[in-house]
Amino acid sequence: MPIRRRGEPTSVAALRVLAYAEGTTYLALLAGSLQHRLLDGADLTLPLGLIHGVVFLAFAALVLVARRPLGWDGARTAMALGASILPGGGYVVARDLG
Repeated sequence: MPIRRRGEPTSVAALRVLAYAEGTTYLALLAGSLQHRLLDGADLTLPLGLIHGVVFLAFAALVLVARRPLGWDGARTAMALGASILPGGGYVVARDLG
């Protein structure tokens, strides 16, 4: 599947990629935290948290930018931002984008 579909705005294609990245980094952060706490492994919380934080901020900003080309109202935008709070929620947003 191509990242950008014919005639699709660049912001929407970038949002799809960032939605997958946001969901993946969130799950990686949770996995890193759990393995540190439960299995007494290396503490990866700080580096994974920094990566996820940057990806999340870029995702949130791009949701606001892509809102207009997607024709989203305030409630739909809030749902996309709210979904990213849940682990794996970025995957739901990416799937919704097609």
